[in-house]
Amino acid sequence: MSADKVLLLSFPKSGSNWVRYCVEHFSGRRTPGKARRNVLVKDGPTVFDRMHFVDKRHRNRFMHARARQGLEDYAHADKTGLHGWLSTWRKDRRVRQVTERRLLLLLRSHYESFGRNRLTAPEDMTGYLGNIQAFEACRRDKLLIYYHDLISDMSAMGRILDFLEIPHDLTGFDVEQHRKRSLELYARGPDQPESREALLDFAYHSRTLPPETRRALKHYCQSYLGAALYDKYLACFDLLSGDQGIPAQAARQETIGRARTS
Repeated sequence: MSADKVLLLSFPKSGSNWVRYCVEHFSGRRTPGKARRNVLVKDGPTVFDRMHFVDKRHRNRFMHARARQGLEDYAHADKTGLHGWLSTWRKDRRVRQVTERRLLLLLRSHYESFGRNRLTAPEDMTGYLGNIQAFEACRRDKLLIYYHDLISDMSAMGRILDFLEIPHDLTGFDVEQHRKRSLELYARGPDQPESREALLDFAYHSRTLPPETRRALKHYCQSYLGAALYDKYLACFDLLSGDQGIPAQAARQETIGRARTS
C-alpha cells in the first residue's frame, strides 16, 4: 500500500461497492477488491487503498463469528510464544501506520451493520469500533461519510470524489440506472444485495433486533469507545426520525467529517 494514497476504511456491508463503482466510472481507474468482485475496471493501479479492519485481530474475531453462522469458511491458528509476540507487534505497528494516512471512513449504523453481517455477539463488532478509533486518531485530511447519506443522493458521493481529487460532472448521471448496474455487478460475488428493493430503508436489517440485543450492543459500543466518541459518531443512530432508520438532523454532527493536520 502507498502512504500517498487515500485509505478507505469500511466495515463489511457499508457501501464500498457503490463507492468503487462511481470512482471507477468517473476516473476510469481500478479500485481495490477481490477479482470476483471486479467492478468496471480490471487492470492498472488502484485509485485508493482499502481495509475492512485496521487491526487483523478484529478481522479474525469477525471471521470466526461468520464461520459459526455457516457464512464463511475460515480457520485461524492462534500464535503463541515469540511468534505470537512478533505477530502482535506487527499488528500494532500496522494500526499506528493507518493513523498516519489520509482516511476515508464509510460508517453504517452499528445496529444495521450488526444485523446485516448476521453477528450474534456485540464483541464481534470490535473491527467496526477499531475503524472509528483509527479515524479519530488520524490528524491528516480525513472524510467521514455515513451510509444513509451515501445512498440517499449523490451529494455524499460528490464529496468523496472531491476528496479523491477526481474530476466529475454529475449532469446526466442516471443514478437509478447506474445503481442497478452496480447491484448487478455486486450480485456476481458470493453475497447478494439483500435490501436492493428497499435501499432507502435504513433500518432494514435492524428493525427486528430484540430490544435486549440493541441494549447490549449499545452498551458494548459505549464501553469500547467511551461516551464521548460514541456520542460523536454513533449517538445519531439512537435518535431516529420516522421509521426508516434515518438519523434526526438535530443529532447529526456534520463537522466531524474532515480535519487537516495542524
